[in-house]
Amino acid sequence: MAKLWAITIGINQYQYFQPLSYAQADAEKIRDFLVQQAGFPEEQCLLMTDSSVPIGDKSTFPTKNNILQLLEDLAASSWQPQDKLWFFFSGYGINHEGKDYFMPIEGDSQRISETAIEMRQLMQTLQVAELEVLLLFDFNRAFGTKADSSIGQETIELAQELQISTILSCQPEQFSHESSELGHGFFTAALLEALRYGNTNT
Repeated sequence: MAKLWAITIGINQYQYFQPLSYAQADAEKIRDFLVQQAGFPEEQCLLMTDSSVPIGDKSTFPTKNNILQLLEDLAASSWQPQDKLWFFFSGYGINHEGKDYFMPIEGDSQRISETAIEMRQLMQTLQVAELEVLLLFDFNRAFGTKADSSIGQETIELAQELQISTILSCQPEQFSHESSELGHGFFTAALLEALRYGNTNT
C-alpha cells in the first residue's frame, strides 16, 4: 500500500539574504495540517527549519547538504514506487543563467552553483524514485542582487517535461509577499484555506 510522505522546508534566517518573517511558520503549519487533518503519519512528515529538531541522529538544519542527504537517504531506504510525497518549500528562489534554484540557509547569490539546489536535480531525483509527487514552492525574490530575476519559467517547463505536479506561489513575472496580519506568506495562507475547505485527497 502506498505511503504518505511530506517534506516541509521553511527558512527565515538566511546567512546571505535579508531575513524572512514567516517562512518557518509556513512550513510548520503545512506539516501540522498534513499530520492533524490529512492523515499523514507524523513520522513520515519531515520538517526542516531554522530550529527544527533532528530526525534520530540526522540534523534537520536546512543546509544544502542536509536537504540533499535527506532525499538520498529516503530514496535509498524508505520510499517505494507509487508512494505519495508532498514537498513544500518557503524561502528564496532564484534564476541564474536560465536555471531555477531554491536556496538553502547558506545559499549565496555570489556562489549559486556551489550553494543553491538546482530545480532539475530535485525533480529528477524524485522522478527516479517513481513517487507520486506534489511540489509546492512559496518563492521570495532576492531584490538588489544578481539573483533578482524571474524565477519559475524553467520550473514550469520541467514540471511539464517530467510530469510532476507543481504549484508556484506566483507567475515568473510576479512577486510573492508575506503578511504580518496573516502570519504567513499570502500563498501559504491561501493554500491552507483551500486545504481546510477542499478535498485534500486530490
